[in-house]
Amino acid sequence: IIAAAVQVKQEETSLFILNDKEEAAYFFDDLKKLLERNEGIFLFPASCKKPYHYEETDNANVLQRAEVLSALLEAEKNAEKVLLVSYPEALAEMVLNRRSLVAESVHLQKGGILSFDAFHERMHQLGYEKTDFVSEPGQFAVRGFIVDVFSYSSEFPYRLELLDDEISGEHRSKPAKEAG
Repeated sequence: IIAAAVQVKQEETSLFILNDKEEAAYFFDDLKKLLERNEGIFLFPASCKKPYHYEETDNANVLQRAEVLSALLEAEKNAEKVLLVSYPEALAEMVLNRRSLVAESVHLQKGGILSFDAFHERMHQLGYEKTDFVSEPGQFAVRGFIVDVFSYSSEFPYRLELLDDEISGEHRSKPAKEAG
């Protein structure tokens, strides 16, 4: 209750560090209920399934970490406050610094130009897998003049509709396996 009250009064971003993953998750849920909102409150998890076993990553947590980092950058640009909840194992993991995150981001928008060759090369450089249909973060698909990209920083994939090499439409949609 005190943490919720402090967050309401405070003008800056807050970080609450709890002892472990379970405690952080409970605290996060309690704060969301007390503050009666979901936007601007984030749980920053560890990307690995077990503490200190970095080779066993959990894609859902990698996605959530990327969403939190993107939200922090966006909040900073818009001078908004954010509330973060985490725990030591999650904070001990390396993350991209701000300059690298911005440099490694790909920005595509309606009216922009998309070179297929440069796009394929960039996606492979970033470690994305080319598939027939996207179903999880880190995948992209090209079918004619439709390009689907499932970013690590978004809950749903992006679909780009092309007219030659110009992006004529864009939107987010549920992954193919969930859409039906």
